[in-house]
Amino acid sequence: MRYLYLRFALVCEDIVHAVSMYDDYILGVVRYLEQNWQMLCDEIEQGTYQFTPIDASDSEWLAPNPKRAQVLREILKDGLKPDSIHRIWPLLQLVSGASKIGTFVQYENLEHYLEGIERDNSPYGATEAMMGIAPGINDKRIVLLPHICFFEFIPLSQVDEEHPQTLTMSELSDGETYELVITTQAGLYRYRIGDLLKVVGRKEGCPLFQFEGRKGIGIDLTSEKSPESALRNALIVAALRSKVSLKASCMYGEGERFREDGTSTLRYVVQFEAKKELSEEELEDFAKEIDKQICNVIKTYAEVRKNNVIQPLKVEQVPIGSFSTFEEKARKMSSNPLQYKRPFIMKLEI
Repeated sequence: MRYLYLRFALVCEDIVHAVSMYDDYILGVVRYLEQNWQMLCDEIEQGTYQFTPIDASDSEWLAPNPKRAQVLREILKDGLKPDSIHRIWPLLQLVSGASKIGTFVQYENLEHYLEGIERDNSPYGATEAMMGIAPGINDKRIVLLPHICFFEFIPLSQVDEEHPQTLTMSELSDGETYELVITTQAGLYRYRIGDLLKVVGRKEGCPLFQFEGRKGIGIDLTSEKSPESALRNALIVAALRSKVSLKASCMYGEGERFREDGTSTLRYVVQFEAKKELSEEELEDFAKEIDKQICNVIKTYAEVRKNNVIQPLKVEQVPIGSFSTFEEKARKMSSNPLQYKRPFIMKLEI
């Protein structure tokens, strides 16, 4: 799909608006261009392609265009720069796609490639309904749309209870996180979609939200219940403190609690891509810093670490492009590739 989008889009110079359900898919298209621009330029120059055109109008777009190919080569020959997208499509004004936290942590995000182009972080939605939009351009917060759904909210402290309390939008507190419950015009009644939203501000009295993750997603090796959002934030802080320039990462748990000798091999593992290869000493220091930051924000994790029920955290640096390769394979296996969301917390059998 990415090849098809680019094979047509690169020929067109007057694109003004690019849209996707999620911005990480647009980022994937940009990275595909970064890795395959020479092949795409050769095809544009020669009028070749890797598919069968549907009708005559396709053939017109795919005719040899050596002039456009030369323009693209001049822009891309030294790599994809922050202003390259704007130079390829000088009329491009806006890129729209919802920013979803809870994916592989993205450090070189889409904005890095969009110098001179505005961002619309809309829409916020799911299979069940389109529920919210960004309150303005270049704003990653969410404002919910009460004419689309009736919204209720379960306090984070009660999400695992059998009969939790529900609040309406006017009863929410700033800084608190809630599980979203929706009633839709299509007939879903008080449906828990699993999204966790944090109130991060107000606009004319209306709560503004930040997507924090999904209910039940985290690591739980021995009842410590480490939530995704806390693990993600701990990793970001650790990377900043360790001056590790991460590109993408994920986290999972592994090991056995009760071995024959009575010891535990349970531990958290972080896999990551970085701009430069770390030495063994740097990897060890980075692992210690991540472990420290997780202990700072998750008391239950700090307790099981203190008692050696969970062993010190391990880090694994993987080659650049590993996460993109994983995503590409996962999208091919997905029933809806455009809605596929890359996990930050990986699920392994323990």
